[in-house]
Amino acid sequence: MELRDLISEDEYRCAMPLPSSVPVCAVVRDTAAIVPDCLFVCIRGTRYDTHARLPEIAAAGAAAVVVEIGSSFERIPGLPILEVSDTRRIYSRLWDRFCHHPTAHMRVWGITGTNGKTSTAYMLSWILRDKRKVALLGTVEARIGDRIYTPASADREGRNRFTTMTTPDPELLYPFFASGAKEGVTDVVMEVSSHALAQYKLDPVRFFCAGFTGLSPEHLDFHKTMEEYAHAKAILFSKSQQSVLLSDAPYASYMEMAAAGPVFRTGPGEESEITDIRNRADGVSFSFRYRRQITRVDLPVAGAFSARNASLAMRMAMTDGITPAEAAARLRTLPQIPGRLERLSLKNCPFTVYIDYAHTERAMRTVLSELRNMTPAGGRLIAVFGCGGNRDRTKRPLMGRAANDLCDFSIVTSDNSRQEDPEMIISEILSGMPDKERLRVIVRRKEAIAYAVRTARSGDVIVLLGKGHERYEIDRNGMHPFDERKLVLEAVAAQGGAL
Repeated sequence: MELRDLISEDEYRCAMPLPSSVPVCAVVRDTAAIVPDCLFVCIRGTRYDTHARLPEIAAAGAAAVVVEIGSSFERIPGLPILEVSDTRRIYSRLWDRFCHHPTAHMRVWGITGTNGKTSTAYMLSWILRDKRKVALLGTVEARIGDRIYTPASADREGRNRFTTMTTPDPELLYPFFASGAKEGVTDVVMEVSSHALAQYKLDPVRFFCAGFTGLSPEHLDFHKTMEEYAHAKAILFSKSQQSVLLSDAPYASYMEMAAAGPVFRTGPGEESEITDIRNRADGVSFSFRYRRQITRVDLPVAGAFSARNASLAMRMAMTDGITPAEAAARLRTLPQIPGRLERLSLKNCPFTVYIDYAHTERAMRTVLSELRNMTPAGGRLIAVFGCGGNRDRTKRPLMGRAANDLCDFSIVTSDNSRQEDPEMIISEILSGMPDKERLRVIVRRKEAIAYAVRTARSGDVIVLLGKGHERYEIDRNGMHPFDERKLVLEAVAAQGGAL
């Protein structure tokens, strides 16, 4: 592709006349990924600034370099240097153009909020798949139609980043969109993170419909304040043709003010709302009322919060002509959402084990409250949890307090400690847990799970919190395979239980 097809003259300034032809074979921002004739984009990060490495970039064969106005860099004779106002923003645009604007002819549905994004996206994609070819992109999985998507050309690190980021970086995101377009995808349903919005990863994408699940303290290590966090989330609604909000969710009014198109609200007293929520052994049922029409929904996923997420998915689907009855019929056949109040199949086992991704105070309180109501008389609610390293530290004692308030017993352990000392993380969690008699610290998560199973009694409910769908553990030595489902099954088998 020619440089002139990737960036227009009104987007940059350049101190030297550009050659009439500058072929570009790749768009790169990582010095380890440079190939001859690539277009390199310099970005100032929190730890690295590639503006300082132009001699190395030129020596590696870059065809041209994009830098940010105001940055310090060395001019290299013969190397075209394009100065732009924001390199993060242009980087996304470059990848969109390099992939030939892949979302231009697809409906893109975006769901954002602190909690509930994954479940809502999963449900919406399942509803739409009845009549459309749908791509799903989120925390649990990336899927194009019936196929699980894995980046074809990414190295191991690229694949890891794709599977561990809610919204992948542009060099992974736009090839995903392009694969979907090539395979005839009509609709993309995706979770949208505040990081992605703040860093302009989705700048070229225009959304057909945006959904909002609510906001609670999270990622304040990055955003610093709730106002900044809300401002980042609100960008999605300014980019969408229409929006659907859970009306009683915190910051719903903030998102409504930011919305560029029509806004539809679902919740108590609104045009659409849910009533008569009933927990069942195999899920939850509820009535979805739209104007005067009532549709009964049987959802094979537990929890009243699942009913709320389903109502948002249904109302979003309705913006494109799908009826409540059609949506309800699809939701009856919804597969188990991995790591979202996922009940493990343990035959003839006297206790129950759930896995859930809850990793904020609000999410923990929501999940634990649901399980508290589902715990049989005489049984105990037992939580196994930790907190992620190199992330918002303020939530650690709050999560500890949530477990202390709602559980009969807690096992505090590790959860992706990354570069931090897991014992230091645990000490911060324990500062919010005044009742030390109802907890045990077991630093290694594998041992914590085995202990929970080994000491469980008849009627107990064990919930493993924080990792959910993840099949890995991240510590200071990197990423390692770690599947909680297998560990539970192994622990049950060791106790003589049936699998």
